[in-house]
Amino acid sequence: MYNVTMDSVIILGHTRQPTKMIPENNKNNHPIVVGNTVGIHNGTITNDGEIFLSLDRREERSRKRIGSVDSEAIFSLIDEVAPDQPLKEYTLEVKEKATLLVGSYTTLSFNRNFPQRLLLLKYDKPISVHYSPDLTSLFFSSRYVFLRKSFGKSLITEALQSKKGYIFDVNFLLDLKKTPVAQFDLEELKVVHWYTDNS
Repeated sequence: MYNVTMDSVIILGHTRQPTKMIPENNKNNHPIVVGNTVGIHNGTITNDGEIFLSLDRREERSRKRIGSVDSEAIFSLIDEVAPDQPLKEYTLEVKEKATLLVGSYTTLSFNRNFPQRLLLLKYDKPISVHYSPDLTSLFFSSRYVFLRKSFGKSLITEALQSKKGYIFDVNFLLDLKKTPVAQFDLEELKVVHWYTDNS
């Protein structure tokens, strides 16, 4: 879909097991692109129809649904959040959008205008993360075994907690490794922590 260049900071890939709508319509396949938001989703959103009805009622909304898969509802909501605002404000807005989702999901997404920030939402679907110092990169997988096969048997489980949101920032990768710059509850409007660079 997009070319990988020396300037690329995020590469998203996803093998989709269709749970809603046919994969023959490529607009239902991942990554899903809504506006400037690019995302992948593992799980099923059961109220995507209601979300789109609500979005379509807004007079200022000019962008219509492009596919028919439930995942698009997630990234339509996330695309409404300005990506370049301060981390605290961004986090609170993302949390408000996530409260509208009904179902199970793990998502990874970023905004093409602010690609250094990766948003991960985890609600009852597995995902693990591994930081490779040799490659100075983070790797995510819904199956921990794939990380172990790729990086060695010495890996202990690196699963992320469920019902939480995480924000990773490439600008802090060397300092934080696999620690997010922000982590928050998806069930309560309560932020666990924000990373601040005091240097």
